[in-house]
Amino acid sequence: MAEHLFDQYDKERKQLARQLHGAAAQQLAALQLNLSLIESAIGTLPERAAQALAQSSELAQACAREIRAVSNRLHPPLLEEAGLPAALRALAAEFGCKVATDFPEEMEPIPPRLALGAFRIVEELVLDSEPRDRVSIKLVRQPELLIAIVSGAGEIRDSVRERVRDLSGELSFSQTGGWRTVIVQLPLTAAES
Repeated sequence: MAEHLFDQYDKERKQLARQLHGAAAQQLAALQLNLSLIESAIGTLPERAAQALAQSSELAQACAREIRAVSNRLHPPLLEEAGLPAALRALAAEFGCKVATDFPEEMEPIPPRLALGAFRIVEELVLDSEPRDRVSIKLVRQPELLIAIVSGAGEIRDSVRERVRDLSGELSFSQTGGWRTVIVQLPLTAAES
């Protein structure tokens, strides 16, 4: 049952991300183009009008960046384009996390459902962490296992535990004071079934 719910949830997030990127982002790009055309066609504007035009252009750019960020958060395009290691590197860069020194540049292909599940698990552990710049992410692929280690992880929510179970994985953690290290082991074969 949980498998179906996660799959449906992920499918809806992907569709919403595409809609945001396809409609709103393109409309904002058109707005930015129109604003720059107005600016160049008018030449010199009264100071207040020039300020309003500049602010409108900045707002359109900020909205476009925000839509891109939300769209990427809903469904990370790097996951499909470049794989799990690249998507996790981008996540780490976005939140200022550390990536373990032996984090793979490339990795043999991981089944898409498993890659997305692993990404969501790590993402949630990172999002619940404070301070995020102390969090470290490590990814290891063994012949039959994908292992994600998040040091400095935040709270382990039920949704993380359910995703791990859904992927027939195992979750363990150790905690010293406020420092939590979470180890998630996901069998590569379970994602194919």
